[in-house]
Amino acid sequence: MSATITQPATTVPSTSTSTSASVSAPTQSHTDPFAASTKPEKAVQPPDISSPHQLIDWVDTVLGQLESRFDDMNGQVTSRMNEMSSRIDALESSIQATGNNNDA
Repeated sequence: MSATITQPATTVPSTSTSTSASVSAPTQSHTDPFAASTKPEKAVQPPDISSPHQLIDWVDTVLGQLESRFDDMNGQVTSRMNEMSSRIDALESSIQATGNNNDA
């Protein structure tokens, strides 16, 4: 049963890797901090699992890694949103200053 569980898990990342590589290649014309994060570092291979407790421990480890990656991505997205907000505010101020100079 564990071999059946491992085969789809191994197959899915390799399929998404080829898909993400073909999708991300054209979009990397600019510096994208998320591009490195979307590529899987290496497929998670479960150890030889001989008991339900080992399976639970392995799943907990994998979920912990996913949570860590999600937290990292969340921080990056929040940082980018704050940066974009600051840039929009600066652009708005610049536009208003230009409008005020034209009125004078």
